[in-house]
Amino acid sequence: MRRFIIALTIMLAACGDSSTPTGPSNPGQPQGQTRSIAGRITDLLTGAGVQGARVAIGSAAAVTTGGDGSWRADVPPPSTDRILTTITAAGFQPRETYVAWTDNDRQNVAIDVLPDRPPFSLAFYRELVRDGLESPSRLEPVRRWTASPNIYLRTLNPKTGQPLAPAETAALLQNVRDAVSQLTGGLLSVGTVESGVAARPERVGTINIDIKYEPGDDYCGITFVGANPGSVSFNYERCATPCAGNPLGPELIAHEIGHALGFWHVSSGVMQAEDFVDCPTVNFTDSERLHGSIAYRRPSGNLALDRDPQSFSALVAPGGSPAIRCRPSRSH
Repeated sequence: MRRFIIALTIMLAACGDSSTPTGPSNPGQPQGQTRSIAGRITDLLTGAGVQGARVAIGSAAAVTTGGDGSWRADVPPPSTDRILTTITAAGFQPRETYVAWTDNDRQNVAIDVLPDRPPFSLAFYRELVRDGLESPSRLEPVRRWTASPNIYLRTLNPKTGQPLAPAETAALLQNVRDAVSQLTGGLLSVGTVESGVAARPERVGTINIDIKYEPGDDYCGITFVGANPGSVSFNYERCATPCAGNPLGPELIAHEIGHALGFWHVSSGVMQAEDFVDCPTVNFTDSERLHGSIAYRRPSGNLALDRDPQSFSALVAPGGSPAIRCRPSRSH
């Protein structure tokens, strides 16, 4: 498997402290006075409150959560409108995020933390989300879509010069829908679907899917990881499966869409680097689905172990993103 780096697209999205301030309004409160900020720390997997977590918010004295995960701190005015907040708790990954500063007190600030226990696996999460399998010394930030991606499918059969058969088009699009739903935990789905035999320029909010016929080239698919606009190219028949002689097997389609959603190769599962198997439908492993959905509950730009970016504004920068060229296995 060869990878080449083109450029970097990072989309920063709201997460962690994504709630609208709900505290009581105090318009007469003098500027520069401390504010009461309160909330709850929960286990990301179960939603249960985390007791005994240490919450350090801004320059306020650290506080400890109660039995239901609740906490409250009197916070002096910060120098910025986002307050660095660090959560540590036994049995959980440490979390760094930011809480919005307002002129009012705040309540119901919801922050979740990752449990350091099965079924969560930090090692697998690093593989799938941070390219830890192939680049363990240079872990990637979370790259993910912040809204359901639209799809443009170029339906030209590159081998015959004619449109793809309707059944082939329908099956491909169903595999795309299955992949998006499974890997984001149902948080996203495929948006508008358009198709045509002509190539279409890239559009923000859309993944372009193109099919090429390059039997002499050693790749099954090429995809830009987590890029918006997105781009997926399949090599027609190069990695055909025994699945009714399908020239674009369901697992290969799902694998490349996984890259488009921001995921990397793993040691075992649909997102493994090779061996796209015979299958009529797409079924990511339980571990792929779990850890994919966790990544989609973090903002793009989140760093290891679990550090959110300071800005939560949606940002799409021009240019490309890392591209993965997936090669055939020895059996193809």
